[in-house]
Amino acid sequence: MLQQRLAPSRPDARHCVQLRGDGTSAALLAMEGKFEDYTLGRNIEIERVKEVYRLWKKHGLELARLRSFGVYVTDEMIAEKRRLAEERRRQLGLPAEKVLDQSS
Repeated sequence: MLQQRLAPSRPDARHCVQLRGDGTSAALLAMEGKFEDYTLGRNIEIERVKEVYRLWKKHGLELARLRSFGVYVTDEMIAEKRRLAEERRRQLGLPAEKVLDQSS
């Protein structure tokens, strides 16, 4: 599944443009006049991650809702999949999965 980001198509627009993968970082850096390999490879400096996040905020970007095969994934769909997975684990005699608390 690809992670998507939403970017305003114009500063005053309510319409959004969807960018995928590293294209978002490249677009943000280009808007700032930075034309370099900023987050290339696996060893990305934390300061560069923070800089890209600051640019996200500056330019009003936000994560798009999660989609799977073109369908928006709802909290209810995720809860149902977790329920089914837990039921299957019980059937197989496997331990219950530890789910991280996402409230923090």
